[in-house]
Amino acid sequence: MKPKKRQNQANIPHRNKIEKELKVLDENPNEIRVLKQKPQAKAHLKIKTAKLEPNQNYVQCSTCLKLSKLIAESSCEHSQCSNCFRKYLISLKLSILEENIPCSVCKSKLPMQYIYNILGNKESFEKIQADVLNREYAQYDEPREVPKFQCLICLENFNIDQGITLSCDHRYCTNCIKGHIESLINEGKVTEEDMKCPQCPAPITPQEVEGNASKDNFNRYLEFSMRKFKPKGKNLFFKQCFKCDAPMEISVNVKEIICPGCHRVYCPQCNNKHTGMTCEEFEKSKEDKKKQEEIPKIEDMVRCPKCRNGILKESGCNFMLCRYPDCRKTYFCFLCGKQLQKKHHYSHYKKSGPFGNSCNTQDRIKDD
Repeated sequence: MKPKKRQNQANIPHRNKIEKELKVLDENPNEIRVLKQKPQAKAHLKIKTAKLEPNQNYVQCSTCLKLSKLIAESSCEHSQCSNCFRKYLISLKLSILEENIPCSVCKSKLPMQYIYNILGNKESFEKIQADVLNREYAQYDEPREVPKFQCLICLENFNIDQGITLSCDHRYCTNCIKGHIESLINEGKVTEEDMKCPQCPAPITPQEVEGNASKDNFNRYLEFSMRKFKPKGKNLFFKQCFKCDAPMEISVNVKEIICPGCHRVYCPQCNNKHTGMTCEEFEKSKEDKKKQEEIPKIEDMVRCPKCRNGILKESGCNFMLCRYPDCRKTYFCFLCGKQLQKKHHYSHYKKSGPFGNSCNTQDRIKDD
């Protein structure tokens, strides 16, 4: 005896009973029969569809409760027909459509492939996204009544976008708050105690000052603020870099700093680099170096043959005159050091003259 082939029944309980009810429904279109589902299901089934086809799986739409052919299996226990699912997607905001789309019942995330299958393809989903985007843009184009506020300084009414709200939540018109801030800057009142809201003790932040003051006035605000800044610690002092004006808070014990602005390395007390020396030692070394530089070079100096004092050659002439009182105007040659008389001014330099590179002694010529 051959085994009976198992017929692939529709995935709906009580199929025979449903088909009987469908027959009744065909004869009485206005009548709705309610059939109980599986015992664990609480919802009821409204039948408004055509007869069930054999060898076909069906699902019940969680929204309209109609039976529809199974197109794709949901990741949760809830299903929707394509029409209800399309309406559901259109009702969502664009931000949700661009991220994780939840089930309309349990809010669990739906796989994108399931969404594409229910709608037919990916292009249908993208068209819904475009429709939602157009709908949201249209909402912004609709004329709306612009909210207004009253400025707390001039007491005039302005549109909300014509005002500035400080961090303390007090709102003023643009002209009034800018005038207030720039007036305080011009008076040099830039500390937290002075630069404050006109209505309360809350300070106006540097960001609010920058946004409501001219560029020049904001730079003045920064300059005044740095001048009046006082570190809270007793062993700290405030300093601006002598090169780039970068502000710094420095310990009194620090001997050398690296500027955060220009990266220059120097002593915060004297602005010079003198690693391993105090400021006093560095100044003394500078003075010694200066004195050393003032001493004539040995090649430009010669000793007087009479008094032995050093004499610096000031010009190109080699005929020298010692002006020390002990010498009483002694004449001598810068090249050979020989003591001369006034009459030898030219005769001692027969070959190249007094401005040349040699004298009679070097040329082995006898003086007259």
